Amino acid sequence: NVFAGLFLVLPIAVIIMILLKVYGMLFAPVRQMALKLGIERPFLVQLLLIFTLVMLCFIGGLLMHARSVSRFRDRLEDGVLRFVPGYEYVRMKLAMMVGTEESTMDRGVLVRIDDGWSPALMIEEGEDGKCTVFVPDVPKSNSGSIYIVEPDQVRHLNIKFKKLDMAIRNYGKGLAQIVRESER
Repeated sequence: NVFAGLFLVLPIAVIIMILLKVYGMLFAPVRQMALKLGIERPFLVQLLLIFTLVMLCFIGGLLMHARSVSRFRDRLEDGVLRFVPGYEYVRMKLAMMVGTEESTMDRGVLVRIDDGWSPALMIEEGEDGKCTVFVPDVPKSNSGSIYIVEPDQVRHLNIKFKKLDMAIRNYGKGLAQIVRESER
């Protein structure tokens, strides 16, 4: 449990450290800008700093839609960030929370394993037709099993995994409704 907890705490700690570092780097220039604008109260300087940080994130979000920036991000993730423990999990959870349209992250499916159907996340469909799926544990969907299955073992639900994830967290409550809606 301690080792598993490390994979949760470490990425969060890294993100907090990075934010604090950026905060420290922005403090002096924003303080100078605040003084030039006639803002001297520490509280207002802090608000201006937070506003500046939010605006930088907003502009960064806009830039992420640019093709060249997206390619750079992909290379950075493939070359460096994939070695950071827990990074892929944090990235997947953020993508689900924000609702980005990453096709490999948002496809909820049912997969036939043994004699039953389990909720799963479609990871990819291979050139040979076989599907790689992630079957999460209940109630915590951050661990589970990976299966490579035949296409006839997969039922596409045409929903984002975020919705299916809520049913998994609630021990399957609402799953029957999700299946009925996907059959229409």
